[in-house]
Amino acid sequence: DHCVTGVQTCALPILLPAGSAQAIHQGDHLADNIKNYDVGTVVSAQAVPCQSLVLDQVNGEYVLADVDGYEDVLVTVESPCTVTDEAVTLGGGYALRVGATMYLRGEGFMASGPVIAMEREGVRK
Repeated sequence: DHCVTGVQTCALPILLPAGSAQAIHQGDHLADNIKNYDVGTVVSAQAVPCQSLVLDQVNGEYVLADVDGYEDVLVTVESPCTVTDEAVTLGGGYALRVGATMYLRGEGFMASGPVIAMEREGVRK
């Protein structure tokens, strides 16, 4: 069982009402909305059109369609972490996994979304 420490960067899209992306800023502190774990600091936030898979009734196929009134915000978060064979644990105790849904809160907003990528930087034993 080996353990390393470093900085973890993760990316996740969160669904917010249109225009809400302006509430998320570089340097904002994020916390887990369920257990109050420290999640990290926002590195960047980019609003993109919100899309969802819907069934095309005519062709019987699923297609991506824009969701009016909402946007996805791709948020990149940075946090100190500990990496073991079993998990990546952020500095505040949050076990991070790609694909897992995070429930977050920041100054003036609460949202959720799946972790879509992780990158370790400066990892040392």
